[in-house]
Amino acid sequence: PDSPKFENYSRYHFIMRHGFSIFVGFVVAYFGFRISSENWQKLAPVLFLVAMFLLLLVLIPHIGLRVNGARRWLPMGLMNFQPSEMMKLAACVYVADYCVRKNQDIRVFSKGVLPMIFVLGLVSLLLLLEPDMGALMVVAVITMGVIFLGGVNFKVFIALFASMVAAFLALVVLTPWRAKRIFAYLNPWDEENALG
Repeated sequence: PDSPKFENYSRYHFIMRHGFSIFVGFVVAYFGFRISSENWQKLAPVLFLVAMFLLLLVLIPHIGLRVNGARRWLPMGLMNFQPSEMMKLAACVYVADYCVRKNQDIRVFSKGVLPMIFVLGLVSLLLLLEPDMGALMVVAVITMGVIFLGGVNFKVFIALFASMVAAFLALVVLTPWRAKRIFAYLNPWDEENALG
């Protein structure tokens, strides 16, 4: 290994850890597929609240694990847990449940869309505090996709989409290190951006 901190690791350390993660993923997927859509709908608010609580918990010093300036992980012994990953699932289930419950109001901005924007705005704030813009983008895209399928007014959808794109551009432009990361992807041979 290149880094001295890995010198005492077994040669199978990373493959064993990765294998364990895959095993956990298969177990969770197995039980997830056995839950009916009706039960997922009942679980949606609870799952969302738990994910929100964990996003708050990870920001607390000495609880959330800080790595390279970001506080995104909860240490759990064998592996670290990233609450933002749970929020991706929770947001998908919650927004789908919301669209079903608010089916009559989803085309009315003030009754159907605005309350959801407020709730997901809180999620966005917590993700930005970590910071985890990647997870924020995934949650935003999931939300937009589900409300589009849920029947939101097309003009409202276009306005929301334009606002979302403008907000992401503002976040990138106003934060130099984010801009460097984006430009590093566009031009990976630029050493200045890659190292920034």
